Amino acid sequence: MEQQSRRRVLKNAAATAVAAGGIMIAGRASAQSPGKLEKRDAKAKPGEPKPTKPKLYTDVTAFGNTLFVAYKTVPDSGPSIEEQTKAVLDLLEKNLVESGSSLQEVLQAHVYLSDMKDYARMNAVYMQRDWGDVPPARTCVAVAANVGSPVALVGIDMVAYI
Repeated sequence: MEQQSRRRVLKNAAATAVAAGGIMIAGRASAQSPGKLEKRDAKAKPGEPKPTKPKLYTDVTAFGNTLFVAYKTVPDSGPSIEEQTKAVLDLLEKNLVESGSSLQEVLQAHVYLSDMKDYARMNAVYMQRDWGDVPPARTCVAVAANVGSPVALVGIDMVAYI
């Protein structure tokens, strides 16, 4: 008798979890506009007129609930890898928040270092951020020069969700 009661409780708990998951999925899907998915500027405000001259690139491009955050460097933030990493992450976080996301919703980060000797020092700053329960997948590569300036020591781009 006790065995049947446990099975019933587990079965009901499983059904409740599935139903709750469906509600969560439906709630998350509502952030996506109905109908055809379109590529858009995630930071553009609804009703804002489109620029007359096309931009070279967008800071954050959205497709459905996925955000593609453009590569950023901030070489004028200071001469050290720690200062530049902090400034780049601050700028990326600001772009995510303006687009309705956060660092906790980052799925993937690409880090570009001018010198791999800076990896441990960059990583020390990177690890101080709140990435949520599951940190993003990350790639870190050395590049001959980071775009934007010869003194840019680090550049980062990200993929996140809303």
